[in-house]
Amino acid sequence: MGASTLDDILTLIMDEESIAAFVSAQTTSNSSMHVNDAIDDCIECINRSLRECKIQLKRATVDDLDDMRNQVQGLATHVQEPDAVKTTLEELRLDGFETPSPMFYCLLLYDMETSKACGVATIFFGYDIDSGRFLYLEDLFVEEQYRKRRAGKSTML
Repeated sequence: MGASTLDDILTLIMDEESIAAFVSAQTTSNSSMHVNDAIDDCIECINRSLRECKIQLKRATVDDLDDMRNQVQGLATHVQEPDAVKTTLEELRLDGFETPSPMFYCLLLYDMETSKACGVATIFFGYDIDSGRFLYLEDLFVEEQYRKRRAGKSTML
């Protein structure tokens, strides 16, 4: 797994071996696992570590589009690029939820006491002609008042 930073944003890139290890670490059998199942298993594991923080991670659904957009806008504002977000809710709906092969998967952090979204992470698969498949984590953002509660760090497990 490699990591790089750009303007204080951490980007993790997983190569094919790391993706295979990620998926196999999340399954209890040798059967192939669907991406959504692997993500849900990871979320379940992460949520065990977040319980004491009163924060919960969930895979976004089409019903979460407004929370997704608000969190990504929060990231853009945080990095002083408030006009950077160009995608529409319709594009997010079509590309992430209404296709058999989503272009991205979105994870949202929620404050369990207020049910308010307080963070976001976007992941997608890619392909590099030199190294093959990779899993890319983008837009990891946690609202400032939640940053001392291990929410962002826990999503990296």
